[in-house]
Amino acid sequence: MAKDGKKNVAILNLDDDYGNELAKYAMASFTGTSTKITYNPQASEFAADVAKAKAAKPDAIAIIGFDETSEVLTELIKQGIGPNKVSTYLVDGNYSNTAYKDLPAGIMKGVKATTPGVKPDATLRDRFLSVDPSLTDFTYAAESYDAVVLIALAAEQGGATDGKTIRDNLQSVSRDGTKCTTFADCKALIAEGTDIDYDGVSGPIDFDQNGDPSIATMGVYLYTANDKSEAVLEEFITGDVPAGE
Repeated sequence: MAKDGKKNVAILNLDDDYGNELAKYAMASFTGTSTKITYNPQASEFAADVAKAKAAKPDAIAIIGFDETSEVLTELIKQGIGPNKVSTYLVDGNYSNTAYKDLPAGIMKGVKATTPGVKPDATLRDRFLSVDPSLTDFTYAAESYDAVVLIALAAEQGGATDGKTIRDNLQSVSRDGTKCTTFADCKALIAEGTDIDYDGVSGPIDFDQNGDPSIATMGVYLYTANDKSEAVLEEFITGDVPAGE
């Protein structure tokens, strides 16, 4: 939002751990004015919540929610601050190419959404399609591929396939060694006794001491229609995950 030049954002977030935490971090990182409106996702209507957002006179609205987002958007449109009037941003929880098809035609055009993960390149997509030609959704495809490769490399390094061996070797094969980017190359290095650092099709991984990824990639997607969006490739952002988060 800040990159788009927005100065005053109203954040409508559902009242649960996901919504409250994400709203907290969004407000902390946004340098302009922000107003947080927390709503009950089981509410029968969202008129009062949207009215609070409207009162803030925002130049951007962020909605942190799930299935109820279409109802929130309907109320935003009703009160004159829909996506065609105020720049609107969604998150991974409500990013969808199917949920908003019944809203007024074209209303979602220009809406942006963020979701974790990278967009698989054509080569990787073709490999998946060679296995299952019916695939249309590649969400987390690159990350899933890398997860399988990392498990296999951990087993190679540990010399066994039991859970404990894989667990104990995952961190080692993901960081602080000789970089390699394919299973075959990494396996050959392990056979030579070389400590490896696998960077895969999803980018750098680097598990921390708790076994959590210490680096993450977020993608920004732009709606071109109510039921269609495309990746804004220049806005794939890779950065460190805060410790303990």
